[in-house]
Amino acid sequence: MADAVLFLYGSLKLGGDNHRLVADQTYLGPAATEPRYRVVSLGRYPGLVEDPATGLAVRGELWRVSRCCLLELDDFEGGAGAWV
Repeated sequence: MADAVLFLYGSLKLGGDNHRLVADQTYLGPAATEPRYRVVSLGRYPGLVEDPATGLAVRGELWRVSRCCLLELDDFEGGAGAWV
């Protein structure tokens, strides 16, 4: 798998508590979703859910990350690695 582009909207963003995990990757710039999403608490981390009726534009950042970084992020967030 080649590099991936991620939309970051939480603690991985510039200045966030966990930014160190992507600090050596490539920042592509600010970004926002279409106005149909909400950020909700999913316990340890926030989640982005679609809410077409009352959703908002969620502001975040685009980052190009290596496959290695993607695997490390998946491990850090307790994912199953299905996207890699």
